[in-house]
Amino acid sequence: MPPRLQPLVERALLAALVLSASRAAAGVVPTVVPAVARAAECPEATARVAATERAFSSAARAGGAAIRASFLAFIADSGGIVQGAGLIRRADLEASPPRPGQLLWRPEVVFTSADGDLGYSTGPSESHAGDGSGRVVHGHYSSIWGRQPDGSYRFLADIGTAHPAPADGMARATDAGPASEPALTGPLAGATAPAAALRAAVAA
Repeated sequence: MPPRLQPLVERALLAALVLSASRAAAGVVPTVVPAVARAAECPEATARVAATERAFSSAARAGGAAIRASFLAFIADSGGIVQGAGLIRRADLEASPPRPGQLLWRPEVVFTSADGDLGYSTGPSESHAGDGSGRVVHGHYSSIWGRQPDGSYRFLADIGTAHPAPADGMARATDAGPASEPALTGPLAGATAPAAALRAAVAA
């Protein structure tokens, strides 16, 4: 991507994420991907983004310091996390202390651009307080993924939104994924996340 286009692309991605979060907060959460998006996507890239998102979630599942470590393992150098009216960049994340609690999420909808350079993922999330209160905040996350020079994916932008607990039959972060979501094998397997980064997330 030409350097001069990077800021414009980042702004467009963040705008899309804010719109997605606003719709989710209003209860308008997508359950299917538009046919036009499905027709234009790259199936191999979509499988890789989905596997990367699952690896990201798995690395954070231990909670506490593992959450921060996993975000550092999967954020792009130019990536950001939308929080309120602000944007947390990688440097901000590196300087922040770990927080207690647990953060659970899983991808429900994933698709990519036709060339596989960009991916989008969204799904249910749960934030469990680490103060012993048992408080759980339900929500949805949305992430934009960018393919890196080594073929792996890192998120360019991430945002979460809170909403009431899902009703019976609605997707939950703790649901098991469908059987059609096996781990990647062969040449794709090593591209989901650096092994050292995952070890750091689990050991943190």
